[in-house]
Amino acid sequence: MSERPDIHPVDRLLGPGGALAKAIAGYESREAQLAFAHDVATVLEDGGALFAEAPTGVGKSLGYLVPALLWSRRERSPVVISTHTKQLQGQLTDEDLPRLAEVVSPAPRVVRLKGKHNYLCPRRWKLHLAEHKKRGARATRAETEVAAWVEATKTGDLDEFAWSAHPGGAALKPRIGFDPSFCNASACRPGGDCPWRKARRLAGSAELVVVNHALLVTGMSGTNVLPAYRALVVDEAHHLDAVFTAQLTVQQSLTRIDTLLEQVAGSPTGKGTHASALDAIVLAAATLLKAPERAELATATEALRGLAPRVHEAGRAFFAGVAASLDGRGDPGGPYEPRARFRQLEELTGDTYEPLERLFAAAREGEDALRRAASVLARGPQSPMLDDLAGDLAGVAGGWQDWHADLRFLTDPRSGRHVYWRSGAHPETAIVVAAPVEVAEIVRTKLLPDLTAVVFASATLAANGSFRFVRERLGLAEGAELEVTERVYPSPFDFPRQLGAYVLTTRATGANESAEEVVAELHRRLGRNTLVLFTSHLKLRRAAKLLKAALGDAAVWAQDVDGSAVELARRFRDARGALLLGVASFWEGVDFPGEALEVLVLTGLPFPVPDEPLVEARREKVEAAGERGFARVDLPEAVLRFRQGVGRLLRRRTDRGVIVLLDDRIVTRGYGAHFRKGLPVALRSANTTEDLVTQAAAFFAARGEGVA
Repeated sequence: MSERPDIHPVDRLLGPGGALAKAIAGYESREAQLAFAHDVATVLEDGGALFAEAPTGVGKSLGYLVPALLWSRRERSPVVISTHTKQLQGQLTDEDLPRLAEVVSPAPRVVRLKGKHNYLCPRRWKLHLAEHKKRGARATRAETEVAAWVEATKTGDLDEFAWSAHPGGAALKPRIGFDPSFCNASACRPGGDCPWRKARRLAGSAELVVVNHALLVTGMSGTNVLPAYRALVVDEAHHLDAVFTAQLTVQQSLTRIDTLLEQVAGSPTGKGTHASALDAIVLAAATLLKAPERAELATATEALRGLAPRVHEAGRAFFAGVAASLDGRGDPGGPYEPRARFRQLEELTGDTYEPLERLFAAAREGEDALRRAASVLARGPQSPMLDDLAGDLAGVAGGWQDWHADLRFLTDPRSGRHVYWRSGAHPETAIVVAAPVEVAEIVRTKLLPDLTAVVFASATLAANGSFRFVRERLGLAEGAELEVTERVYPSPFDFPRQLGAYVLTTRATGANESAEEVVAELHRRLGRNTLVLFTSHLKLRRAAKLLKAALGDAAVWAQDVDGSAVELARRFRDARGALLLGVASFWEGVDFPGEALEVLVLTGLPFPVPDEPLVEARREKVEAAGERGFARVDLPEAVLRFRQGVGRLLRRRTDRGVIVLLDDRIVTRGYGAHFRKGLPVALRSANTTEDLVTQAAAFFAARGEGVA
């Protein structure tokens, strides 16, 4: 029986009675998902940009994967799918696309592509084995396991191997992964065994290329990292602006200097015993050169080794001055170092330029020595091996030149497009940073010109019902060259049944109950898994101390106090009746379905830190144009983060729970209306902790669940 020609191809796969419904037990077609998929298909077909807010539960992933695959096959052109993290890449390639492959023939040609540093470098692995053999050392358990993995892997993706599960594995991983000094076109010839190059070759013939945002940025037009493409889908699009900013941020530190020195001297002081990348080049080249060239090469490389202690000492003196300029600022002992903007070099150097001048002088000497070394190799006999070594030396020289150029840029803070700041209480932790104030122009000129269609999708893109904030950040403000469509799709959740939202308004009664007292009482009375979100580490640490004392043997875990965010999320997901205190990363990206999370407490509205350099610079730029910085920068950013936080509670149609707000500005300030619009249910007020807990308990009891 032939298919009806009037049925859209998307419906044949996603619709009621479609291929996925027939192939997957329990599959349920969703109206919002179909509407989203049709809009994606339309923008791919007709061109333009789609800003799509698809709430949790819509089925966003299949909603864009299906039309993307269909378009790619019809047009014989790849679609790049970009998401925020490597974990989300894996979810697409290991969970969602295999489901689609069950009903599509032939199976989709999909490549998951990551940055170079995620792949094994076969040259470094072979050199590691050769050095091991030369020393006569026995292979460790980690090396034995890695050797077996190297033989078996088809991708060379370092994330395939459980490095931390083997003693010494974590230290081995960076020694056999990508390193600029060992990555050059001569040594890693086309058709060789480099996993990164293999992945890129496969991407060239793929229908769907799944990348993360960081690789999307580094692989923009002209870089030859990604295959030519004209259709792009950006999932978790609310992160893209921040990733662009991070990827284009320049910074210097003593750690960066010492890492550079390890390549030329084996140690920051030049007295190390292990071989450097430069040592390996010189040793290999010696067998191919005549005596005069060997001597000249040795002279150049000894000059570099001699520079190492001078560079380290000058760098330490410079960063000691940076740290001293921040004396008395910040949160001593906290997870965040003190920081401050600078607009003039003197704010970094104080009364003396001498350490910085020594750094620049040594940088120039190092470049001269590297040029002399390269000249020696260029005059050597024609040899593929010597060509490889010349490429390796060019990698070392490139790293040195990049460091020198970045140091010059960071110590000349006159770029009107960047904001400069310094951070760190000690020379070893001090850094100097420059970040672009906005990336809209870069997106507009480097990413968008080669595209005919782009989809920006996320569970939260609109602030106060408007896409203006995210559109402007991503170079697609009013008047953009691409025609823009905006859509907000309905949630499949039954919010009145699934969600209760309450705010504690103690001002009317004059009560002065602390957040810790409220959280403790909620936990005692409800006994359900509770996530408490803070806006600062300082407040979180204080609350953790008080709550552990108040709740005795109860499971109370605080981020970065009782474990990493990843470890605590795993523990919390498996626990019942636990209390988890989180900040930053717990406001988004974590998934606690069902009883894993039933009470969500927001201790404050998540406004950005007012004097954070990037926020401050963006506010100044807006105000210079005659608009209110708070309304255009702080407020929409806070609303989007608030909506992300609220979204942690309900992840499935069967979930239920309560949100508790301990910041009554949401009802006492005019801007509170923007936040209230981010709640899917009416916000109910409580004047006391007893009233609040009683209402929350009643919400659960009304559904026959009682108090745990």
